[in-house]
This record gives sequence, structure tokens and C-alpha cells, in this order.
Amino acid sequence: MGAIVSHGILHPWETFSTPSHGVSRGDITAQQLAVINTMVAQDDATAHRSLFIEDIAPLVDIIDPIFDMCTPQSLIQLSMTCRLAHRVVHEYISAAWSVDLHRMLSQYFEDPRAFRSLQARTGALIAGSTALSFFTRTSFGTESDLDIYVYMPHCGEVGSWILNSGYVFQHGHNEPTFEQMIANPAFMRHQEAHPYAIPGVARVLTFIRPGSALGPQRQVHLVAALGNPLSVILGSHSTCVMNIITYEKAYCLFARATIVECQTIASTSSLGINRRRAEGKRKYAARGYSVINNLTPSIMNLLNPGELRPVECGKRIFFSRGHGHVAGNVLCPWPTMPDRFVATGIRYLGDGATWEISLTLDGVDIRPSANASSVSSSRSPLLACSWLICYRTWSKTPLEMVFYDFIGPILRNPYLIPRRDRELLQWMENRERFEATRRSANIGIATFYDEEFMTCTQSGQMRSIARWLDAD
Repeated sequence: MGAIVSHGILHPWETFSTPSHGVSRGDITAQQLAVINTMVAQDDATAHRSLFIEDIAPLVDIIDPIFDMCTPQSLIQLSMTCRLAHRVVHEYISAAWSVDLHRMLSQYFEDPRAFRSLQARTGALIAGSTALSFFTRTSFGTESDLDIYVYMPHCGEVGSWILNSGYVFQHGHNEPTFEQMIANPAFMRHQEAHPYAIPGVARVLTFIRPGSALGPQRQVHLVAALGNPLSVILGSHSTCVMNIITYEKAYCLFARATIVECQTIASTSSLGINRRRAEGKRKYAARGYSVINNLTPSIMNLLNPGELRPVECGKRIFFSRGHGHVAGNVLCPWPTMPDRFVATGIRYLGDGATWEISLTLDGVDIRPSANASSVSSSRSPLLACSWLICYRTWSKTPLEMVFYDFIGPILRNPYLIPRRDRELLQWMENRERFEATRRSANIGIATFYDEEFMTCTQSGQMRSIARWLDAD
């Protein structure tokens, strides 16, 4: 089994019942019930020892086959019964879903580990139908292709790797070849007629591997993002496709709605409205997802704003802390949304509303350093990204993902932040000024400060959230 998953829990979007110990109240006497209540009140490890440690845990040979037949929700419910169950279940989740990923990638590439190493080098993400079927452990059949999202400067490396894996680049009679397109950025233009024609996408490159005796025809879409590829995924038509697979972890951003309720909420983002959102919603409605185009009053009544009072601003609802205004133009969200569909507010990968699965890294090369002058990091740059989810009134797209690009010459990767932060801009200006001084003195090579940026944003994330919400 793989490493223990420390965050692979479906945190607050699910409630769990207390274990019944295999009996019901109608089958036991009052004295027996008192004994059971005493056991439950004891230390967790002792109370559940006879249930899991003695009866279930020794059956190593049959645990995996049993778990293989469980739904993700059932596995998480079991993991909540005791500490040992939590460890065993999440070891299984890490190992089993890693095997699923290897099997899935094997349908497209001969060496899945080499592809994941490519992901580590370039920050490429897997999303779309493939990522959704990965989490639900289901298949959409032959109509599902592999969608790879990547920052446009890395498009050449990823595309060349796909070509070397036996694929052929698909282009029209009068369109440039892949090599010509990469050599001339002017060719990487927005494609109005393509299903991926949404803001934030430069171009979608399609690669096809012809069918043979070794397997059926396969198709890979390489989505070249103008900024952070996560921004394109957040701009999807609805929430059920907001799932991503990196080289080291997989994230389901709306776990309760997607996995448990089989619901998808219509959405838009700071990049603009996906003009082909109706087509995407129909596609997933046909796959069994209930599309929510507005949040009903019954759901809204579940909200408890506390000391924050609602302020309507255009088609969105924000909150201020009793001042009667949206302080400093900060987009203040609902502080909590305890309904069964979605958590609004400031979000980031690995937060309490995310289902996070750690993947085994055997045979995967971690991210290399940008150059000898830069600090190497094994962490995904996505961990430093955050965004704001707001509720939109009078709209058929009730959710809006609000974010800003944070890109600069001192950063190797693009990032997302929920608002324009003066402290971050000042930090970037200081580092750029320092690098300009080094260049003028011809001292060494340029340094990238991604590791410093990631450390600052992650260590101060909760403090930053409080500061953003309370800004004047």
C-alpha cells in the first residue's frame, strides 16, 4: 500500500452516523444498551478494538476486494469509525486510486510514469471527463478523451512528448503544422469554433493515435492556457468538471455536490462566461448529473451570515462587517454556506471542501530546479493559488469564481490570487528591482522566486484570508 493520505477526507460536506456495532436498540436489553454506551464513551481506540482491530483488520487478504466494491462515500464513512480504520482506508485510497491512474494513463501512453514526470516538469494538469471518472471510478466509454491543460510556454515540450508517444497532430489543410505553430506564437490564437473556446484559452491542439491491434484509436486534447491552467478549469461551465490531477495529487473541488449528490452547479469566472456552457451542461445532464442553474430560496435560507450583512452589487452578493459598504472593494463572500451543494468563500486546493488524494510517486521524477540560481521545490505551484467563490443573483450561472493572475519575470509559474494585494505587488517589485541590479552588474543568472512566494502564501494563508476580508 502507498503512503497514508493526510488530507484525503471528505471533510465538512458529509455527515456520518455513529457506528451501531452491529446491533439495533430493538434487539438488546436496557442493561446491554448501558454496557454498549459505556464502551462508546471510552477511549476511541479501546472502544472500537473488538469491532475493527480484532474482527476486520486481520483479514488482510479480503480487505482490498471488499474495498474495491465500495463507493468513495462508503469508504470515507468507514474511515470515520476509528483511527485504525482511518489509516487502513486511506492507505487503500492512495494505493488503489494510484493504480487506477496508472491503468487509465496506460490507455493513452506506453509509459504513464514518464508522463507524470512530464507533468512535474511542466505543471500540466489532467481535467475534464477523465478526471471526473477517476474520482467516481466510473467510465464514460469511448466518448471520453484525455484533456491536458498546460501554461502556453510549456505547450511545445508537452506536445512534442505526445508526438513522440505515437500520436499525430490534427490540423486543417491550410493550417500550420505543430512545429510551425510552436515556432510562431501568432498561430496560437483563440479558436472561436472549438468547444474549448472559453476565455483564458489560447488554442486547443488535438492529437490522435490511430487504432491498431494494440488498442482502439485514442485522442488527446492539449489545452494551451494564457495564464495558470487552473484558471481555465475554474472557468468551466459547471462544477462537476472542476477536478484536476497533478503529478502528485488529485483534487475534487466540489466533492459533496459531485461525488455524493451527483449535482453540478452552473458557474462562471473572472475570465468571462463560457459561451458554450449550454452544450457542456447538456452533456453532463445526459451522463446523469442534475444541473443547478439557480440556488433556490430553501437553500438560501440555510445561510447564516452572522455579523456579516449582505450587500448587493450588480448581479453578485457580497458582505461587509456592519459598515454598510464593501470595504476597499474587497469581494466579501458568504462566510459559510452549510448546504449540501457548495462552499463559497476563499478557496484553495486542499481546503476543507476539497477531496484530496495523494498519489504514489514510484518512478516519477519530481520537479527540477529552474536553474542553478533558483531554489528547487518539490511542491506543486498550484498549492499557492487561491480564489473567491461568490453567489450571483438573478442569473442562470449562480456561482462566480473570482481571481486575478499573478505573473511576473521573477516567477517561473503563473499563480492565482483572490484580489489584487498591495503587499504581494510590493514584494514582486522589490525582487524585480534586486534582479535588475544583479543584471546591470552582470552578477550570475536570473533567479526565480517561486519557492519563496509559495512559502509566504502557504504559511500566511489563513492570516491573509482574514486580512483580505477585513481590509479597509
